[in-house]
Amino acid sequence: MGRYVVKLGLLAAALFLFACGEAKNSDTDDDAIVDDGDAVTDADTARVFTQRRILGEGGFFGISASAGNDDYFAIGAHYAELSATPGENPPGKVYLYKKGTVPSAVTDAETVLTHPDERPGAGFGYTIGGYCDLTCDGTPDLMVAAHLDSVGTTPNCGTIALFFGGDADPATAVLSLPDGVRKQSDVMGQSLACIDMDGDGCGDLVAGGQNAGPNDTGLIAVWKGAAGGPAAEPALYLEAQLAENKQYLGASLAVGDIDGDGTPDLVAGGWGLKKDAESANTGGVYLYKTGDDWSQGPSATLFPEDGTTAIGFGSKVIVFTADATTYIAVMAPDYHTTGAVFVYTFTAGAFTLVATLVPADNDPLAADLADIAFAPDFGGKGKGALLAGHKYYGADSTGAVTAYPFPAGTPALLRPEPPVAGDTFGAMVQGIGDINGDGLSDIVVGTPEHIEGDFETGTQPGGIVLFY
Repeated sequence: MGRYVVKLGLLAAALFLFACGEAKNSDTDDDAIVDDGDAVTDADTARVFTQRRILGEGGFFGISASAGNDDYFAIGAHYAELSATPGENPPGKVYLYKKGTVPSAVTDAETVLTHPDERPGAGFGYTIGGYCDLTCDGTPDLMVAAHLDSVGTTPNCGTIALFFGGDADPATAVLSLPDGVRKQSDVMGQSLACIDMDGDGCGDLVAGGQNAGPNDTGLIAVWKGAAGGPAAEPALYLEAQLAENKQYLGASLAVGDIDGDGTPDLVAGGWGLKKDAESANTGGVYLYKTGDDWSQGPSATLFPEDGTTAIGFGSKVIVFTADATTYIAVMAPDYHTTGAVFVYTFTAGAFTLVATLVPADNDPLAADLADIAFAPDFGGKGKGALLAGHKYYGADSTGAVTAYPFPAGTPALLRPEPPVAGDTFGAMVQGIGDINGDGLSDIVVGTPEHIEGDFETGTQPGGIVLFY
């Protein structure tokens, strides 16, 4: 197993108990959480995980996940299922699991959603935007993208399906970019977010397409929520500040109160954004603060210090809070040979780098940084950790997830038991809320390329590993 270095500016290091496996730890030490059926209290100081592996029905099951709401969490398979006719690409599926009981099989899903048009290869479920009240009726609606869907004669432009009420089937509305804006391979819906951008009490849908816009600069579209649902055409487009190609704005989106004024803000990543005409396509992040006029451009921008190297900075962005401090984590998979996660705060109108998370000695076994997430109760009640998935970690490409505790702690390596060669464990990692009712937020790690049998004759059901 590789060694990890955490370069922390204001974050101290301290050991914490970490273990995972099929069985709960029966140790009665006061520092260990024992599964006694009671809710976890603030006195609990460490955590022991149970793992459960669930295989899919095919189609890269485990490519995406959403914490959903208090009642459901969701898992996506953007091509499904194993029974499809050879040569076909089914549209994809999203599986909704009821919280309160940990599922044992893919068929435990209470509801299975698919794209209403069911076009082959639509990629439905590649992105699950979660729940958002888009109809202003107080009931959350579910947003799911089909980033490879086609509209008319425009292939692979992408559509977003809205499930009003959260679990209706078929979808009640399907959104796409309009004629004149839409073009081939936009992959609109590659990223999704929900934000009330104008404070009217109604959620607004934000979707990114890294290949959309003029010259493949990337494009972000905002559909305003309204009674009866959003209008067919976006109310606003957000574009790259430079009119140069291959900037991929909209590759990732995140929402959180970045400036501490009590209202949510939008963070948008583009893994080829340029700071200026002389800089390389390093990648970057745009911040759109609630209350500012977004049509005039971002409120602030964030770029890596080295402006000469394309490192994929902004390929994934997340916002999380630990010990009352809000952080922005930015994934850069092409930093050195292993990738890195850069962590910032935003105060007084400026970003401050507080942590650079990288494997020690650029360990080549830790390459292929694929996803990042934050688990608020990873080390125990309120003891969060930033998770980084390396889907081909190890000589056998099993994959692994590194947990970096915030605001203090020693990194730990999260691996499946038993490990499976070529499993792509860590291709997706997501906090999914409390799925078993113990008062702690749980984790799902995707193994979307999991194969049953050998590579030549086996099947690829995909899968997930739940940690709870």
